[in-house]
Amino acid sequence: MADSKKQRDHEDGPLFSAIVVADASPGSHAVPAGPRSIEVKASLARVSDSHQIRWGGELHIRLDCFICRRSGRTTWVQHGADAGTCSGSRNRRGLEQPHEPHPAPVKIASFNTSREGDRSSFRWLLERWWEPFYDVEDERDATPTVPWVRIIIPYRCPQTLAEYEDFTQSNLGWPYAIGCEDCGERLGVWEEAPQVRLLEAPGGE
Repeated sequence: MADSKKQRDHEDGPLFSAIVVADASPGSHAVPAGPRSIEVKASLARVSDSHQIRWGGELHIRLDCFICRRSGRTTWVQHGADAGTCSGSRNRRGLEQPHEPHPAPVKIASFNTSREGDRSSFRWLLERWWEPFYDVEDERDATPTVPWVRIIIPYRCPQTLAEYEDFTQSNLGWPYAIGCEDCGERLGVWEEAPQVRLLEAPGGE
């Protein structure tokens, strides 16, 4: 990380406080710093209810991380946690110091699920703090958008009582079916990719 650092103490609570970041390059100030809200939606057509299929409380998303100053970092976010975990960076070209996995200022603010007939709908609202920066490895300005998400879906086989996980994510082929790893029963179908959008205002629509 560059020698020039500054300590930011935001008013948004423990998620956004005491984060050490490097100064952004002049070109990356097109998108100003501040809180951002991200909405994730997904819909599952259920075929069977026998396996207690549900959301397991975990999302994986891809963010441009201003802490390790790298774009496209996979970040794990757990429901109820005050911060996510960025996967860090290897810095292939050696232009920046590598970073181990570290806390990331993003959290799941709310989660809602509903069911109509055989279709279950899921909605997540994520909140994060955004700081502009320039990725010297990829030679581009970072953006606050989220281009990719993975949704972890656990289930339990009633025959063996074993628990497994399946998932859906942005870049799978569609439709994508979930089947039990033990008994082979077809459990449900994701008919389209999860929807991800950056909301206009924190917590807004």
